[in-house]
Amino acid sequence: MIQEIVDSIEDLTSFPPLAHRALTIAMDNDAGVDDLIELVQFDPAVTSNCLKLCNSSYFGLSEKISSLKQALVFLGMRNIINILLTHCIKLPEYDRAHGGYGLYEGELWRHSVSCAVLSGRLSEKAGCPADSALFTAALLHDVGKLVLNRFLEKRYRALCDLIQNRLSLIQAEKALFGIHHAELGGIIAETWNFPDALIRSIQDHHRPIATEGEPDIVSWAGLSNVVAHVCAFRSTCFHSEVVRCFVEPKILKRFGLDEADVDAVAESHESDMMVADDLFSVAA
Repeated sequence: MIQEIVDSIEDLTSFPPLAHRALTIAMDNDAGVDDLIELVQFDPAVTSNCLKLCNSSYFGLSEKISSLKQALVFLGMRNIINILLTHCIKLPEYDRAHGGYGLYEGELWRHSVSCAVLSGRLSEKAGCPADSALFTAALLHDVGKLVLNRFLEKRYRALCDLIQNRLSLIQAEKALFGIHHAELGGIIAETWNFPDALIRSIQDHHRPIATEGEPDIVSWAGLSNVVAHVCAFRSTCFHSEVVRCFVEPKILKRFGLDEADVDAVAESHESDMMVADDLFSVAA
């Protein structure tokens, strides 16, 4: 069964070459403005979308921005990379309903964008520099579900029974198929020739978050995913109560955060996602 699942990766839409080049720039500390302009200028749709974004009502500029270089100066290199990556990475499979996980059309993509947005907010709260590599890791952390869902749809009732017997999602997937979506996502990332750090961040995003050591992209991606679930539950419970259910204070301490920080991020997340919807609909 595992080999059948892994072989089915071939049916997944290929990772777009433009996104691969953008990812290379995002991971390259020596890359500069000219590298990004050289990349984006050969894609008229992306250039147009960047200009649309700058001139949208969201920013309300008094003067129109008419060149890619102006847009880059205005938005900043990191923001354009993130918009470009989001524009390119949204594979058709993300828009579909994923019945194996009980998700309606677009829900998996929205959760992915939510994690990416939160990764920036959390690192900002912790006083860390914004990172497009982390944004990408958070955006793609559930890519394994795009493939595993096809097999899970036929075993949905069995999955629910296992979860009702107190197994976690990945434990239930492992019991049914011998592989869970995070491991499968790591294989997909390896197939797409991703950098090692991104492969690890995808395949390990459900690993228990350590309480010691300097946080890396893997642990940050894992935390972003956890906090995304905190935000999903915040409408039904008091915020700090939800934080305590999902994240231990000693884990937050490792990131230089506390419950109040996560509460604040969760409080603003709905409005952050409204902005993200506007930005990414312009960039789509």
